[in-house]
Amino acid sequence: MSIVTCKKTRRQFLVGSGGTLLALPFLPSLFSSEAAAQTALTNRKMMVFWLDHNPLQEFWPNRSIATTPIGSSGAMEMMLSSMSSATAISPVLSHPMYDTIRKQNQLSIVRGLDVHKYGGHGLGALGGHAETNAGALVQGPSNYPTMDMYIENSPSVYPSTTPASVTKAIRIDFSGNHQFLQKTGTLSQFTPFYGYDSIQSNSTYYTIIQMYNDVFKYLTGGTTAPIDNTNLLKTNILNRVHESFVSFRSNRKISSDDVARLDQHLGFLTDLQRGFTSGPAPILVCTKPNAPILNHDPTQYVGNYLDLLVVAFKCGMTKFSTMYFEADDPAWIPGLNLPTGVGLHGAIHGTTGDATAIALKARVYEVWNKYYLNVIADRFITPMNQLEGNTGKTYLDNMLTVVLTQMGMETTQYTSGHSSSDMQQMMIGSMGGALRAGRYTSMPGPDYSRIPYNTFMITLLQLMGVPQSEYSPYASGQRGFGYYDTSISTPYTSRFYSPLTELLA
Repeated sequence: MSIVTCKKTRRQFLVGSGGTLLALPFLPSLFSSEAAAQTALTNRKMMVFWLDHNPLQEFWPNRSIATTPIGSSGAMEMMLSSMSSATAISPVLSHPMYDTIRKQNQLSIVRGLDVHKYGGHGLGALGGHAETNAGALVQGPSNYPTMDMYIENSPSVYPSTTPASVTKAIRIDFSGNHQFLQKTGTLSQFTPFYGYDSIQSNSTYYTIIQMYNDVFKYLTGGTTAPIDNTNLLKTNILNRVHESFVSFRSNRKISSDDVARLDQHLGFLTDLQRGFTSGPAPILVCTKPNAPILNHDPTQYVGNYLDLLVVAFKCGMTKFSTMYFEADDPAWIPGLNLPTGVGLHGAIHGTTGDATAIALKARVYEVWNKYYLNVIADRFITPMNQLEGNTGKTYLDNMLTVVLTQMGMETTQYTSGHSSSDMQQMMIGSMGGALRAGRYTSMPGPDYSRIPYNTFMITLLQLMGVPQSEYSPYASGQRGFGYYDTSISTPYTSRFYSPLTELLA
């Protein structure tokens, strides 16, 4: 005779089983069925940060550390939670928040994507044009919108019922250059963005004060109901379980007897809700932030932008924003200590065989990246790592925050600064469970024949809920996002218009 001992206390068993049975009665016809994953309860949101130039291989793990096969392409992965700390991943991840999200399996890295057509600056951020061919900005001539435009104009992301008070894309760019492109009819034009907190003579971008006025002009009188609170899980029991009931009731596997059980159980919950309800459900309120001060100090206004973005996301005033950290050789970064006559751009490029220049490149890269990643951790990741309503998840986990680099991997001794090979991108959160988060994923293939970088951009579009019909090469008779027009032979080009399924849950 074998005796099985249950280590759960009677109270633990009753609490656990009681909570489960409250939402769903015992249904014999589904007893042997495989459980399906729940859909995300929140509206999809995405924050894109991007840094100019390449990351350095010496500061990031080798792709060979990923040893668990994933998918059928030859990709490998490993759990980042298995590493000892975030700084063991990279010294630029020194802020303690990166170790916190690593332990929470909210930090992800994908590495090993190639831009298959070299094009200098602008290879790896928001675009995907014929000229640079696999996820680019707008460097050089282009007639196709950048990724932000597809999201901003997507009826799937922003349906016709979207309030006029919602800012569909918030663009912040400290480079002072034209980096965002839109298509109007048969013509292309650069679209405005927010930059420094001082007015530029060419009026091609706007200040932080204008961003504040544009985004928060509908928040008046101190507090108001959120612009878009459809992402909140309602406190009403019936609202919380009604969708599941409808789904279960229409399942062809459910017997007629279990349909009757479901109807009866719904009646029980109706009676239970009447006993709990004593007034209207509380409404989340959004407080209008204080207006930023124009002090022309980048050590201040960079963080101020992030503070405003936190409010915009939490209050449903936007679902998408992008922020570009180049700042035209930001010599003001504490500890950068650039030599006289050498800007950040020159330091990143370095000089082949010059030991002094190689050492400078390594130090500048670490200080420059660490500074911005620390500011992001302090002013965006930390306040977003709070529970969102009653979803049971944080704002950070319910959305996707992406830290992109424009270029591929390089060593400190490589002086181009514009590598097109072995691109690495970092992601935070899981888009409510849609992303296989917490992993270091290495894509297969030697240099310049790996899976095209554009597949990563398409993965981001899919995670935001933009259907292929809105960006594909056949959409509205256009060539589409990331049109591939080179004759380079690679076994992975057939995936050019496909998302990275290795990253998707």
